[in-house]
This record gives sequence, structure tokens and C-alpha cells, in this order.
Amino acid sequence: MKPWQIGLFIAAIAVLGASLAWSFMGGQKINKPDRIYLVDVTTGDLYYAPVRKRGTVLVPARHPETKQRTLYPVEETDEGGEPVWKLMPRYSGSIDSAVATAIAGSGVVKNPSGEPVKYVAPPFDD
Repeated sequence: MKPWQIGLFIAAIAVLGASLAWSFMGGQKINKPDRIYLVDVTTGDLYYAPVRKRGTVLVPARHPETKQRTLYPVEETDEGGEPVWKLMPRYSGSIDSAVATAIAGSGVVKNPSGEPVKYVAPPFDD
């Protein structure tokens, strides 16, 4: 190997090392949500499921009492100055409109039932 090739090789290793150090030690932290909000599309009941401890929630989630898969993700938005719970657009096409009596055609939850309550998945939720 020629001396300039050795120098180029050493410089490449130094740049790679600096890049790895910057990636692992520097940069901004990503804020991950600690919960996901769900609505029962048949009643309008609001739930939240902690996702840090559990890791994930299968959608549609199984209702803790009826054991039916009627819980879909919603998000709180501001429409016209007041907060509105709205079905995430990604899931609007997969809901049977005859079953989803608590969801308007625009995806807005018609009559949210107050504050979200903690969702506890039924055992053997598969």
C-alpha cells in the first residue's frame, strides 16, 4: 500500500468513529407517546391504553367487557376552537358503518363519554 492510501484509510476510520459517536451520544431525544387513545365505535366510550409498559395495542382492540373488537384509535383535535375526538383516517375504511353508530361520517366521535378511562385488555387478547 502506498502512504497516501494508508492515510486515507485512517481518515475514513476516524470519520466513521466520529459519526458513530455523534449518533449514539448526541442528537435530540425522540418523544414517544406513553398512551394511545381508543373509542368504542358502538357506544362512544373513550379509553386509553398505556403503550410503554405493554409495548403495543392490536387494532381493533377487544372491548374489556363485551370482548368484541370495537375499539379503534382516535386523536383529539381542535375544530372550531373546541376539542373534538376524531377517528384516525387510516382506520376509517375498515369500520362497518352499521356497527359504528358512535362515529359520524367525517370520523368525529358523536357523543364522547367524558374523560378516557384506562383500558385493560382482556386475558388472552389475540
